[in-house]
Amino acid sequence: MTCVTKLVEALIEEMRRTKIIIPAISTVEKLAWETRRRAQNQFYLSLTKRLTTIQKKELDGLLVINVEKNRTPLVWLRQPPGVANPKNFLKILDKFEFIRDLNLDSSCLAKVHHNRLVQLTRIGVKTTPAHIARLDELRRYATLVAFLLETSAIFVDTAISMHDKMIGKLFRRSENQRNQNFQHDGKAINEKVRLYADIGDALINAREGEGDAYAAIESVLSWDIF
Repeated sequence: MTCVTKLVEALIEEMRRTKIIIPAISTVEKLAWETRRRAQNQFYLSLTKRLTTIQKKELDGLLVINVEKNRTPLVWLRQPPGVANPKNFLKILDKFEFIRDLNLDSSCLAKVHHNRLVQLTRIGVKTTPAHIARLDELRRYATLVAFLLETSAIFVDTAISMHDKMIGKLFRRSENQRNQNFQHDGKAINEKVRLYADIGDALINAREGEGDAYAAIESVLSWDIF
């Protein structure tokens, strides 16, 4: 069921409740479409009313192809983060700082339903920059603001997740190294303990047999090695 269909049903129900004579269904549909249009414009206005002239110019710049990089800044922002590594982590931070430097007022989201924001953000994610550039000014700026603010929050979550994965990888690598060192050192320590035990046995036997202690030691290993 479409949004307009729901609006038509709601309008008819309200007219019946308030005992208003219901006009032709085409008139009710026109009223529903007009209501929807005004609601959308109010939604777009909530996102864009605090934009300055400079910010609007910067938003339009997101849709212009950078000749050197052969892409628009919008396409750059939409690129996937990649695997968790320091290089990609810094890329996420660069994108986050890029959006932050636009100084968009996030308080505009206070009266905006999150589902509507997500819907508009999807347009910014999936629609080509050229198509967005052809939208009327109010809808164009609203789409870009929604995309940027929602994406900025996503970048924060992505950066935290990526950081946790990198730290976890370092801990696992360190633990593996510690286990390897422990196994290596443990073997060496066991060998030394066995050697000291053999020397101890030799000295005990020498004392009980009134033998020479130095000869007892050298029966286990040479004096220079000892």
